[in-house]
Amino acid sequence: MDLHVFFLPFLAPGHMIPMLDIAALFAGRGVRTTVVTTPTNAAAVPHHPNLHVLLLPPFNSRAAGLPDGVETAAGLRDTQISPAFIAATDEFEPHFLRLLLSHRPDCIVADVHFTWAVDHAATLGIPLLSFYATGFFSIAVAAAISHFKDHESVTGDDVPFTIDFLPHKIYLTRSQIPGHLITPTDLVRRMMAAQPKIYGMVMNTFLELEPEYAASMTQFCKAWSVGPVCRKSPTTKDRDLSQRGEAASKDAIDCLQWLDERETDSVIYICFGSMGRFTTTQLQEIARGLDSAGHPFVWVVKKDIHISAALPSGFKERVRRENRGVIINGWAPQVSILNHRAVGGFVTHCGWNSTTEAVNAGVAMVTWPLHAEQFFNERFLVDVAKIGVPVGVKAWSDKEEERELVGKEKVEEAVRRLMGEDTEAAERRSRARVLGETAKKAVEKGGSSYNELTKLLEEMVEIKTRWGKVGKEENVIGEVNKSQEVN
Repeated sequence: MDLHVFFLPFLAPGHMIPMLDIAALFAGRGVRTTVVTTPTNAAAVPHHPNLHVLLLPPFNSRAAGLPDGVETAAGLRDTQISPAFIAATDEFEPHFLRLLLSHRPDCIVADVHFTWAVDHAATLGIPLLSFYATGFFSIAVAAAISHFKDHESVTGDDVPFTIDFLPHKIYLTRSQIPGHLITPTDLVRRMMAAQPKIYGMVMNTFLELEPEYAASMTQFCKAWSVGPVCRKSPTTKDRDLSQRGEAASKDAIDCLQWLDERETDSVIYICFGSMGRFTTTQLQEIARGLDSAGHPFVWVVKKDIHISAALPSGFKERVRRENRGVIINGWAPQVSILNHRAVGGFVTHCGWNSTTEAVNAGVAMVTWPLHAEQFFNERFLVDVAKIGVPVGVKAWSDKEEERELVGKEKVEEAVRRLMGEDTEAAERRSRARVLGETAKKAVEKGGSSYNELTKLLEEMVEIKTRWGKVGKEENVIGEVNKSQEVN
């Protein structure tokens, strides 16, 4: 296909992973696809003959006042993407502009965080598609909260209020709203200002998952649903143990072998994403809750956590000796685990990538949101898709020491509800399986997401043919002059 598309992913795993998967989809359709990123993050780019890399300068963590060696937001101690981190990524602007002027792509797919890319694309006459690392539902909830401000009318942080003008009746409390929506940050204001200038949005979702919210969004902005974009589901004989730039640990390999010996739908999988952190006290409550629930489990604990100090004494060794569980201290092949026949439930932080991976695998979830838009995603899983069981967290926080403690009793109760044999649990799992089958069909040839991507690429080719690659000549000259000034 005679089309050249730039991809500019944000330096956070939850944003970079799905965008790289979308880039691989473009490449697989014959599009000349170029990922623009830093040298270290380039290692995560999938291998494909149509997929290329252009390098930005190394991320200057020291100049930004961040810890040495930080290359993505996952390296930050706090879960919040700090203003310093955003300022450091803003330093990529002149370098990205030079690459635009040198290569003149026909289209740009840029993470919503890179608001300056929108301005350069508009000046150069290049259609820019914004990537949002979430679903239509959470965007609709955030927009309703920002516009109607229903949370301001309630008397306390824990008082439920209804989100107006949504297809479903959704209740939230003020304590569950992200801080940047209560008090908009500079970045949020920049994103809002950039929105009218974008050509459209690319989303990691599929139309059948949230049809009412996809339809409502397209009334305001062009949007294409091309997901779920989790890579090919590995089978027992075809496992990708180095997916997405990470090396497989011995625990990860052992885990898959251990799952082979478990009964179908018997195992609960627990993982809180690349930025989900907990206090030692909370980790111990999770351990005790899993112990009491009695179901075999696979639990992923962050690499920088010392298991012997953080968990009850001898816990990891005992549960493995008793053949009751595996603890992975670091990276886990999540797609492989979720798609394993033995896994029957998932305890998740409700990050959108984990959500879509579980949906694609047909697995129901215990919802344990922490920060970002995760409380919105919880409401989608529990109230709209009806495939989630809430653990009962009531307050948003990006600092683990400020979060409410979820006791072992609540952990045990939620796991038992999810994995139970009663009618409610069986129906929940049935809905999850149906969604999983629908998700897989969506990305196959003739499916909704496959067709959405076809329409998107055809529209970009039409724009290239009708408008040409470059906008007004005087604007290009002006941008060249700016580029020379920053040298």
